[in-house]
Amino acid sequence: DRILDKGVVIDLWARVSLVGIELLAVEARVVVASVETYLKYAEFR
Repeated sequence: DRILDKGVVIDLWARVSLVGIELLAVEARVVVASVETYLKYAEFR
């Protein structure tokens, strides 16, 4: 319950390359929070 009240953000960026050639790039953001908390702190773009 405390996590949902405050929220947790996991930000991930990873790159896989072979001999200097980028094969795969992954960028992800995972947000764990209640909808109310998320909307309170979300950045609308």
